[in-house]
Order: sequence, then C-alpha cells, then structure tokens
Amino acid sequence: MHSYRFTNDAWRPAPPLSNLTESKSPDAMRILTYNVCFKGGTVFDPSPTDRSLFDHRMSGLLTLLRDHSADIICLQEVTGRGLQILLSDPFVRGEYYTTDATGRTLGRYGVVILSRLPMEGVEIYPLPTGMGRNLLCVTVCLSASARAVIATVHLDSLRDSAPVRKEQVLELDKVLGMSEGYQFSIVCGDFNFSNPDEDLAFVGGGWKDAWLTVRGLDAPGHTIGVNYPSDKYPPARFDRFYWKAGSHPTYEMKGIAVFGDTVMELGGGSGYVSDHLGVRLNIEKISGEDQGRNDPKSDEHLSGSFRAEYFGTAVQ
Repeated sequence: MHSYRFTNDAWRPAPPLSNLTESKSPDAMRILTYNVCFKGGTVFDPSPTDRSLFDHRMSGLLTLLRDHSADIICLQEVTGRGLQILLSDPFVRGEYYTTDATGRTLGRYGVVILSRLPMEGVEIYPLPTGMGRNLLCVTVCLSASARAVIATVHLDSLRDSAPVRKEQVLELDKVLGMSEGYQFSIVCGDFNFSNPDEDLAFVGGGWKDAWLTVRGLDAPGHTIGVNYPSDKYPPARFDRFYWKAGSHPTYEMKGIAVFGDTVMELGGGSGYVSDHLGVRLNIEKISGEDQGRNDPKSDEHLSGSFRAEYFGTAVQ
C-alpha cells in the first residue's frame, strides 16, 4: 500500500521517494496517539443529535491537532465520516501525508496515521480478533538514509477479551520484531489492557512502556475514566506508547503527557472531544557522545504492585 498527499486539489498517492535528498533527520519530533470515539460517526448511528455532536467533536479534534502541531498523529476509532472531515481541513491538507484517503481500510471504524514526514511501506496486518482489529504499520522517512517504524493499534476491548489481547500482543511483537536497522520503532494506541501483566510479552521482547520509562511514579497517566468518571469505568491507562531503540540509538524519549481533558465549545454546547485522553510523546536526538548507547532506563524492574497501582482496573 501507499500513502497519500493532497496535491492538485485532491488526495493522491504520494510520489515515490527515490528523489528524497534530505540528508539531516529532525532534531526533535512530537507524536500523538488518540482514540477519538466513533459514536455518532457511522452509518449505524441513527440519532441526528449524535451525528451532529460527532461533527462538532471532529471540529474540536482539528483544533487540538492544530494546537499540538505534532509531526506524527496516530488515531483510533476513525470512521469514514470522521476521516472525510479531517481530510477536508486546510491544515491537514497542507501539512500531512495520510495512510487512507477514502476510508477503505477502516471498516465500521479503524486506525489512521497522519505524518509530516514522508511515509513508505504502509502495511495492514490482520490480528487475531473478535472485533475486526488490525495493526497499521508504516516506515517513516527521517532523511534520505534514516527510517523509523511507526505502528498503531486498537486491541479488542472488554475484560473477557484478555486472552485475545494476549494473542494480539504476541502477534504485534512478532510483526514489529522484524523491524531491524531502523532508528527506532514505536507502537501506540488503545491497548485496552485490563490486567497489569498483559504487556509482559512486550516488555520481555525489549519494548519499553514510554509512560513508565519517562514519568515513572510522577503521574498515573490515566486516559479513560477521566473525562467521564463513573464507578463502572474508573480511571485506567488504556492508551500507550511502546518504544524500542535501534541497535545504534540516535533518538531518545524526552517527555510524555496526556491531553484532551479540557472542556471545549461543541456547536452551541460544551464537552470533550473524546471519552479518552490522548497521549503526546516527545523524542529528541541523542547528543553526539551518547549516540549508539542504548538507554539504560527500563520499566522491567517495576513490581506488579506498581503496575497495578498505575494501571487502573477499568475496561472499555
């Protein structure tokens, strides 16, 4: 598959990268992951009120995207209608490549990556699932000679789906484990983990939970049960980044935070863009003397009790 770029008044397949001459990769990058909530955005939503609110939420999403001005944006629960709204916006048209220009990869809803940096090798990998989930994986061109792997996913939800998620994590690690020779690899999205040990296959495979690695005990990083708290869905950390440096690291994680917890004006009313919070990861080039040295920080040492405390128990 190929990515798309808005040129000559339409989204068209991006040109081949054989003529890419940029020799210097970015000094810093900002990457977002955000489950934008599909409610009201599919043909199965008959309520005019929900459809109208969905359109206003997508307008609010565009405001957030402009404010954060990320280099790479990974979105989950994107519907065909939502994608149309996003790709009609002048900011998105002028700044980003997209992995889907028509909605053909989404089904009822799905995952999309927008990138300021050129993308090649766009791949969709079916996962073991009861909910039609896939892994979306792209190779991002940092320069003419440097590449990184960015992937996003929305794993099966509900507590009863924990065995399926275990299979999905194993498949993610299998697919992304092939990404040797890159500056770094990232997989992010809504993991829906309901148990503290559901990511052990990742951690054991050398992946680092970005939040725990960068923030540790500083803050819980909850992304669900925050905008709309309830006894049924207490705060939990569903939305995550996992990071794996290349064999000769040139980038490191420098900051991570949640966003999307501010009430916005939404078409005469007020509310949140999504029931989830998004997560923002900042990465920077490692200083010259430290390049090629693997980051010693890891969350492998964290005890199960810590994981449970900073994990939450909600399932959505």
